[in-house]
Amino acid sequence: MSTAVGRGRGRGRGILSLSKVAPSPNHKVGGNCSDLETSLPNNELNIASNTSDEGSTTVPPQLRLLVKPTSQIDCHEEQFCEQVSQHIEKLSFDAQDRDLDVIEKLTRECARDENNIQQVIKVIYNKSLVDLDFARTGVMICDRLSKIDGDGLKYRTHLLNLLQNDFTDIQQHWQKVKLTDPEQQFKENIHATSHEKFKGLVVFLCHVYITMTTVKGETFRVLVNPIFQCLEMLLESATSDDLEILNNLLQSVGKQLDNDEPEKMQDLFNKIRLKIIQGSSPQVRCYLLEIIEIQAHNWKMLPSDITRFYCDTAADILAGMVV
Repeated sequence: MSTAVGRGRGRGRGILSLSKVAPSPNHKVGGNCSDLETSLPNNELNIASNTSDEGSTTVPPQLRLLVKPTSQIDCHEEQFCEQVSQHIEKLSFDAQDRDLDVIEKLTRECARDENNIQQVIKVIYNKSLVDLDFARTGVMICDRLSKIDGDGLKYRTHLLNLLQNDFTDIQQHWQKVKLTDPEQQFKENIHATSHEKFKGLVVFLCHVYITMTTVKGETFRVLVNPIFQCLEMLLESATSDDLEILNNLLQSVGKQLDNDEPEKMQDLFNKIRLKIIQGSSPQVRCYLLEIIEIQAHNWKMLPSDITRFYCDTAADILAGMVV
């Protein structure tokens, strides 16, 4: 599935739907970790809410035809992973609670060892990386699994390990490219390293940040630095798709990021301003000015007349009417 987000499209779908799962007013900022790489030791346990008061799931009548009784579920590793994969592949960005109930029930019955748990997270994570619209649903599933009594902590740990490994790989390549390649070649090189996966990682990180909480009900402060670094990579790439994603993500999580790290947000916007005045193309300047307005409007969705102005201007630029 293509993850390209056209100008004026994509809003309100997988990326922008972050705003639908904003943290509750009771969420607090927590954690002293400044970097995902250095902040996930083996004893880092308070990754998501631990709802120890949750009992076993009771299957409602409407799900009895969808979920097999325990005695009929094949919990052998290969068959189990295949069943979970099939259910997940059928889900879309607007999955309903009943769809999530099916996966949670199946997982509760069969994921009884470390390998099963790891495989479930991998299936969810990999689909989220290649399908931006699915990322929100994927994180919602992970959030549910992280609250399963006893094994919830294992799900959170495996999820963060996957995020940590991919972020580290992308970060290392990004730094290498910036040091060894001329600036004009940066875009080609960063795109050559599975750029679609990179965009999926950024969107998934932001969904985790705005959806999941620590055991104390605090926001995922450990993800703040990695998210800012990924947003800077989107800015550096400066393609229309990447700037559209940057626009949508800042509307969704910009306010929370600004509350958590106002200095880092100021640094990001200083880089945006420099990019505007240092000879960027008209198309790039149009995208970046719209992002500046998002901050000026207190991170809220821009009024339709302003959005229409930028969409029309971008269309004129593409048509060669603006230079």
